[in-house]
Amino acid sequence: MARDRAELAIVIPAYKSKYLKETFSSIAAQTDKRFRVYVGDDASPDPIEDVVRESGLYPNQLVYKRFQENLGSKSLVAHWRRCIELSTEPWVWLFSDDDLMSPGCIASFYRALEETSSRYDLYRFNTAIIDEKGEIVDLNPPHPRWEPWYQFAYFLFKNYRLGNQQELIFKRSAFDAVGGFQEFPLAWWSDIAFVITCGTRHGIYTIENERIFMRKSEDNISSIRDETIYRLKLYAMASFFEWVAGHIEGNDCGEFPGKKRLLRLARDSFYWRLKTRNSWITFQDFSFLYARLNRCFGVPFLEFLFRVIYYNAAHVFEKVFKIRGSLISFATLSGKRRIHAK
Repeated sequence: MARDRAELAIVIPAYKSKYLKETFSSIAAQTDKRFRVYVGDDASPDPIEDVVRESGLYPNQLVYKRFQENLGSKSLVAHWRRCIELSTEPWVWLFSDDDLMSPGCIASFYRALEETSSRYDLYRFNTAIIDEKGEIVDLNPPHPRWEPWYQFAYFLFKNYRLGNQQELIFKRSAFDAVGGFQEFPLAWWSDIAFVITCGTRHGIYTIENERIFMRKSEDNISSIRDETIYRLKLYAMASFFEWVAGHIEGNDCGEFPGKKRLLRLARDSFYWRLKTRNSWITFQDFSFLYARLNRCFGVPFLEFLFRVIYYNAAHVFEKVFKIRGSLISFATLSGKRRIHAK
């Protein structure tokens, strides 16, 4: 099929240029050229347009749009949507400005469409984690060839699934039918909610043998150590679990895990994530979290209160021991230096 008959839009909501050239290199290296790339520049201070010009792609494969408003700082989901609206192709791959794709991804996607007669709304790739140098540092658990949404949720709550938007190719008509991505702060959990919503009808199909390389760096939101970011992530997490509880209640969850087990697992997953957060839970946080937990899981007030007290105490002890460990290390190092000086 010729390039002008591409059915796939690769949409990149761009803000950082640091790794964008590498991203374009991985796209240009695709063995199947039936795609068009749409770059939505979120009023970035970085030279996004310069990198786009040097992308190595054919002119008819590339659309660049610089937006005057930095919408991503207010609503990342809204920025994603306006970038997707730049395209018209029936299939959309919402990629990122710092990740990579293996050379056979697009060829494998079209092959999967033929093998499945395009019956699924969601196709996904397996993923690996790369560092700032592009070296693989971890592999995420491989997906089954096909799974229903409730199995995805089951393993998500057990930390065996991710559901990041970079690994997904979705049907545009299905995206429009479900209303796009769910709005959560920082778009945290928004892509996961979309997998569940969009995968409810036909499940999720895995494109095997190819892989997406997701970059973990200090520039990622997931790596930023900031109290404001922590708060927003916390509220996004609570909002997601409230949302997913409603989705579980309103949809078939199969013979296994079933509604009750899946709801219980969702609640336990929320508790675990709350416990492992490296941040203090304030009274305001408590009020927000309890209102949602009680509404979706029926959590008793005292149970949640005692858990929060325990989590905060654990957080304090961790901080104290960290400081103590740093002081001991410093004292040991200072002692060694004095001995060597003698």
